[in-house]
Amino acid sequence: MKKTIVLLLVLIPLQFTFADSLEKIKEKLKNANCMHYQFISIVESDVFDSVDSAYGEALFSKKGQYNITISDEVYVYDLKNYYTYVASNNQLIIEKGDGNANDDILFITKLDEFYKSFILQPDLLYRLVKKENVNGDFPDSLIVKTDKKSQKITEISFYDINDELNRIVFTSLIYQSLCNDSLFIPNFPDSVERVKL
Repeated sequence: MKKTIVLLLVLIPLQFTFADSLEKIKEKLKNANCMHYQFISIVESDVFDSVDSAYGEALFSKKGQYNITISDEVYVYDLKNYYTYVASNNQLIIEKGDGNANDDILFITKLDEFYKSFILQPDLLYRLVKKENVNGDFPDSLIVKTDKKSQKITEISFYDINDELNRIVFTSLIYQSLCNDSLFIPNFPDSVERVKL
């Protein structure tokens, strides 16, 4: 009888861990060739006693391409060049890429690879801590909220280098099996001032 109880105590946490929402979501992220997010970016500053929010949209490919719009700023990487466009300045900065994915931006698609996960509240709330052997300018720790029914992340929060709380609230997340390269072709106004670095 004691052996049965011990065996159950050992097996139940294992089954629970593998069946947990975040594990399923991380598997989806790992296997998706294309990810399309719509979100609200919220930055809370204690120093300035302010809260800034901006709507955004992001498209990521497994190859490392991205096309991100946050308010009036657009960031595109086509595996050759990085493009940063600010509509209010009508300025486009072009930097040569190295052909590798920019993990500082793509960390959100590689949660399983970069972070260890700790369950705070099953199927709802998690703390992720950067693994020791992982380098990059992305956050050292995250708080992640999930929705069990849709098997999607609903919010990620973290503190940036200025100790300001950053929250990314996802309004839509779509995982796609195919990603069209034409979605990552830069398309900016002809009148834009171009700066090559």
